[in-house]
Amino acid sequence: MLGAGILVSTAFGAGDHKLVERQVSTAAIAGTAFSVAFSLLCVLLATPLLRLLQVPADILPMAVRYLRIVFSGLIFTFFYNFLAAVMRALGDSKSALYFLMVSSVLNIGGDLFFVKVLAWGSEAAPSPRC
Repeated sequence: MLGAGILVSTAFGAGDHKLVERQVSTAAIAGTAFSVAFSLLCVLLATPLLRLLQVPADILPMAVRYLRIVFSGLIFTFFYNFLAAVMRALGDSKSALYFLMVSSVLNIGGDLFFVKVLAWGSEAAPSPRC
């Protein structure tokens, strides 16, 4: 997303709003397609990937479930990173920071609620978004 952010900020600085729209939409479409395809591929190949990494057989089912949950959430990670990059490219770095702060608090609160209060175990804990 860094490359798209550079192109968007360059076009925005030049005042070419049509080019900004085209670059944002192209990056959004390409990134979404890649994220969905990569997520599906990784969800389907979670077991072979973990076997390749020689994960012990006794924890393999739990590791597969966890990895599939993480891979299923890649699209949300993409959208956050994409929107944050676009906001920064348009000169608004504060909104991206505020959104990250709110999502961090919600992540911690969600972990505590689903794992401790509802006792859903570690599978209910949202994966960290980087």
